[in-house]
Amino acid sequence: MVYGFDVPKLDIVSNGRIGLFCDLDLTVFDTNIDIILDLIHQHNLANKLNPKTIDPKKLISMYGTVQEIPEFQNIENLNETVINFYDDPKNYENLNIIKPMYDILIDLSSILNINYLTARSLTLEDVSRSSLSNYKFPVGGVNLRPNDVDIMEGLKYKVDVLNKTQNKILCHIDDSKSLYDLINPEYKGLVVIYGHDLISKKSNVVFCPTASDVKREVLKFYAENKDNYNFK
Repeated sequence: MVYGFDVPKLDIVSNGRIGLFCDLDLTVFDTNIDIILDLIHQHNLANKLNPKTIDPKKLISMYGTVQEIPEFQNIENLNETVINFYDDPKNYENLNIIKPMYDILIDLSSILNINYLTARSLTLEDVSRSSLSNYKFPVGGVNLRPNDVDIMEGLKYKVDVLNKTQNKILCHIDDSKSLYDLINPEYKGLVVIYGHDLISKKSNVVFCPTASDVKREVLKFYAENKDNYNFK
């Protein structure tokens, strides 16, 4: 499916090798822990969600987004609060990395060009590149959501990027299970959805609960398809 976004010139490292896209937030950076803790503190919700014991990754896996967590439902202007948090560069300066996924990208970079595709807005480009560099992630192109694309349309924008780049990008790694319903059956790459133990009925989408599962599926798809496309 094509959603009709005007995809600008993309930042993709190629140099003759097959490329891979990887998402940033909740895939390699543990972004949501800060917004969840901030909401708990601001709205005195520690009696409902203990900030010392909560597992933000588990909460997002269960409910999909911060806005859908039941304990936050009565917060006034919740959606606006969350969006403003995600649009503020200072909230991306000291994120924790998801170490197993970081290690996987380092391993995969020996055979694939690692590039990044995120629903972060373009206003976050500098802090995003800085974070990747500071943590010594594999060097690659960084592609963000144009500022004129609404944050709620970020996943659909990603799908248009994937459709446009499927002759250059073998796989896309992401944490959002909502991508499953958006991917066209004719898309010839592979979408690897990390952190979810679900069954896929699509041949071009696979769910991977762990980072080692991600690595296995990417390498398998690479071995089966590396000679079928002109990725140069």
